[in-house]
Amino acid sequence: MLPIHPQPKQGEILSSWLVRLAFSNGFPLHTFFNSLLGYKGAIWTRDIDRHPSEQFLQLVNEQTQQPLSVLRSMTLSAYEGTYFPELPLHGDVTWLLALGVYHRDHKRAGVQYCPLCLKTDSTPYYRMLWRIASTVICPVHYCAMEDDCPRCHAPVMFHRHGIGRHKIPYVEDLRHCYQCSLDLGGVSPRQPEWPDCHSLSFITTLIAHPELSPWRYLHINAQCSIPFFIGLRAILRLLNCRYGPRFEPIFCGELGTPALPPSRQDFEYLRSERRLTLMLRAAWLLQEWPDRFIEACHVAHLSRSRITEYPDLLPFWLEEAISRLDQRIYSPNQQEVLAAAAYLVRKGEQVSWEALGELFGVQRDWAKRLMKMTR
Repeated sequence: MLPIHPQPKQGEILSSWLVRLAFSNGFPLHTFFNSLLGYKGAIWTRDIDRHPSEQFLQLVNEQTQQPLSVLRSMTLSAYEGTYFPELPLHGDVTWLLALGVYHRDHKRAGVQYCPLCLKTDSTPYYRMLWRIASTVICPVHYCAMEDDCPRCHAPVMFHRHGIGRHKIPYVEDLRHCYQCSLDLGGVSPRQPEWPDCHSLSFITTLIAHPELSPWRYLHINAQCSIPFFIGLRAILRLLNCRYGPRFEPIFCGELGTPALPPSRQDFEYLRSERRLTLMLRAAWLLQEWPDRFIEACHVAHLSRSRITEYPDLLPFWLEEAISRLDQRIYSPNQQEVLAAAAYLVRKGEQVSWEALGELFGVQRDWAKRLMKMTR
C-alpha cells in the first residue's frame, strides 16, 4: 500500500485526485502509475474521467484502500440520469465539455475552474461539476467560471505538471497554469452582469442542486431532470443559432444586454463567456413559463415549424408551449390601449402596467409593452 494516500475532496473529479495521489508521494505521473503501480494501460491519452478500466480501478483500490464505489462516484458516469441517460465511452456527450484529447494534450477548453475556489482551497483540486457545460457560475462564490489561462490562453491541463523528465511535482502546482505558471487562484473573478436577479438565482440553484428540480417553481411540467435538460438545450440551441439575433429587440432593447452574434458550434464546444450569456438568456425566457417564451417567439417572428425544424424530439413541456405559437393571439392596438388608459383615469385609478395587464388579461412582459403605447 502507498505510504501517502490523500482522501478525495467533496465533489472532486477522479483525474484531480489521481494527480494529487502521485504528487503527494513525490512522483511524476508516468513513473508513479507505470513503474511504481505497474499499470501499463492508457491514462492521460484518454478522458480518464469517463470510463476508467476496471483493472485500473482495482489497482488503485489495492494501493489506496479507497472503495471501488468511491472511485466510480468520482467519474462523470455519476451524472447518468441527471444530464444524460448514459455516458458512452467515446464521442460527444450532451452537457459534457469536450476536451479534444490529442496524445497527452487537450486541444479544447474542457476543464473549467473558479478562481476563488482555487484560491481558498487548503489543497487545490478540481471538481466534477466543472466539466459540465451548464456550470457557468460557481455555486459557492457566484462568480463566472473560467476555462483557460488569462495570460497565455492555454486550456487547463493540471496533469501536465507531472509529465516530463526531471520534474519534481508538488500538489500546489494544481493552482497554476501548466504552460506559463500563472497562479489561477489569483485571477480576478468576473461577476455575471444581468439585470434580472431571478434568472441568476435560478441558474445558481440549477447548477448546485439539479436533483431538487428547481424548474418546478417555474411551473415547468418536467417530472425528472432528463426531459428538462433536453428542453433547455433545445432553447439554448435556438438562442445560439441563426435565429438568435431575432431575439435581440428583447435582450438588447428591453434588457439592455450586449448583442450576441450567431454561432454554428454546439453548446458544449462554446467558451465559458458565451455559454454564460446563453444560459442567462434561456433562464430569463423560462420565467413566467410559458407566456414569456411564447411572447418572445412572437417578437422574433418564429413559428412552430421553424423551431422544430431540428430532428431532435422535444420533451412534452416544451412541445406544449411551442404548439401554442401557431394559435393566433389577439394583441390590442394603440387606440384600444389609449381607450383603456382613459377608462382607468375616469375611474380615478393610476395608469400602470399592472392595471393594463388586469384589464387585458395579459402577463407582466406583455402588459409593460402595452404601457409603452400610452406614452
